[in-house]
Amino acid sequence: KFTIFLFAAIFAAHTVSAQAQAYQTAMSVLEISDTEGHRDLDGFVWYPTQARGPLSYDFESEVWVGTLVVKDAEPAAGRFPLVVLSHGMFGNAHNQAWLAGALAQQGYVVAAISHPGTSTWSREPDETDNSGSDHAMFPGSLTMF
Repeated sequence: KFTIFLFAAIFAAHTVSAQAQAYQTAMSVLEISDTEGHRDLDGFVWYPTQARGPLSYDFESEVWVGTLVVKDAEPAAGRFPLVVLSHGMFGNAHNQAWLAGALAQQGYVVAAISHPGTSTWSREPDETDNSGSDHAMFPGSLTMF
């Protein structure tokens, strides 16, 4: 009985380890055009890939360390859950690149955009309400997906 138990345990451990995938992080630019031409969205998608290179940093900054990615790589086969990251006021799609890269290595697809009018490089105070945020436009942006 012990031999059968040992064999079953080894087989189970091998099966579990075969199912666990170690993915490399890939990244592509995300561009979504507004059909009315007013609020195009720009951002990035990080996703799992089996490709191992060439590796480069997803972005360079004097403050943040980028994530090593394979740019525009072939996605890994299979279905993966989607995570949508949203930056804070006057942030941008790069702000959570460290998290996006880590999630992609674990088998998630991660999308992040720079919100028009309220991101680091796109501040349009004349198109916002008195609080500095364009809440009325967010629902329209989400329907583009």
